[in-house]
Amino acid sequence: MHGIKQQVSDLKEKKYSWNYINKACANLAEQVADREYDMYIALSRGGLVPASILANLNNIGQVQSIGVKSYDSRNQGELYIYQHPIRFEGKRILVIDDLSDNGRTLNHIHRYLLNNGAGHVTSACIFAKRETNHIPMFVYKYIPKDQWVVFPWEV
Repeated sequence: MHGIKQQVSDLKEKKYSWNYINKACANLAEQVADREYDMYIALSRGGLVPASILANLNNIGQVQSIGVKSYDSRNQGELYIYQHPIRFEGKRILVIDDLSDNGRTLNHIHRYLLNNGAGHVTSACIFAKRETNHIPMFVYKYIPKDQWVVFPWEV
């Protein structure tokens, strides 16, 4: 998948409010509440806000981030990790992101964490497209493949 440049300019833009996101995160927090996780890892930048909300609602003290980038504006290119969590060996991890679009990022991160010693890895996203190659264990809502999501923190 090297050198992929996917044009997303023809997607239908949909803006979501803070109230909607808070409701979605509260729902996700309930979904994951009965699971035991040692830590949450937010995918930076899209997963930072949802991870913080879920951690507060579920009283999770250890939240780290992993910096992953594949989009430049609305064009998808190569995937690369630019920031790593400090310690996660043997940990039960919930990876949190805002959206599982095509699944490249979440698949990459799952492999990275497991290959580097994580004990167990699952994921949660506010949105997922049904066509994604990575369906998170926890999803608030499935959206159409032609939808471009605009989150309230994207100003």
